[in-house]
Amino acid sequence: MDSEWTKDDRRSIIEEVLAQREARRKADAQAEALAAEDTAVYNLDLIRKLEKRVEDLQARVGLNEYRDEAIQERVRRLEREIEEISRLGCGDLENVLADARRDHSDL
Repeated sequence: MDSEWTKDDRRSIIEEVLAQREARRKADAQAEALAAEDTAVYNLDLIRKLEKRVEDLQARVGLNEYRDEAIQERVRRLEREIEEISRLGCGDLENVLADARRDHSDL
């Protein structure tokens, strides 16, 4: 009779196996939660970096738009100067245009 398992022995073993399974399930769930948290932190960091990059690009586009507008304003000013010179009847308009181009060579 000593070598046989009693009902209580079997119940005790089954309870221990079930407890180990539950502990393993909880550990797996906790590991999944930690992995999900790590992924969320990584994704949040990535999103912040991308948002910063977008802001930088938007600032550059804004600067380019500002530069484009400044160039367009200079072109309009030159066109007004040419019209004014034409109205005044200057004989050598080509020289005046060459001077204007030289004065505004950075366009």
